Amino acid sequence: MRRQSAPARRALRFSVLGSLALGLGIAGVAHAAGEQCINTRLLETFAAPDTHTVYVRVAVNEVWRLDLMTNCLELPYRLNIGLEGQRGDPWICHPVEATVINHGSGIPHRCPVSAMHKLTPQEIAALPKNAVP
Repeated sequence: MRRQSAPARRALRFSVLGSLALGLGIAGVAHAAGEQCINTRLLETFAAPDTHTVYVRVAVNEVWRLDLMTNCLELPYRLNIGLEGQRGDPWICHPVEATVINHGSGIPHRCPVSAMHKLTPQEIAALPKNAVP
């Protein structure tokens, strides 16, 4: 049996780790034991029925409700909103890590999230039309 050099073993190890990371790039994968997380790189659309609630579609089949700490001005009237995690990390697992950014009136409003909840298919079906992302 031929032994691989240290650089070849290291390259293989990084290749395997990279493949695993790509395979785990699904929307609400458990980031830690039992923890549901949003991958901000998979955000599709937003809906804001009022100034303190945002519904977010992640990938194809996940909808999350984000409750905001304060009223986010002009939120229901803007389509140019976004979701930001901490320091460029695409995973948001706790509300304190999330900020909704509303680009209303040319000045971005930063609206911290106080609660986040992944909706069940029944909860998604029960959403009013203006709340479906």
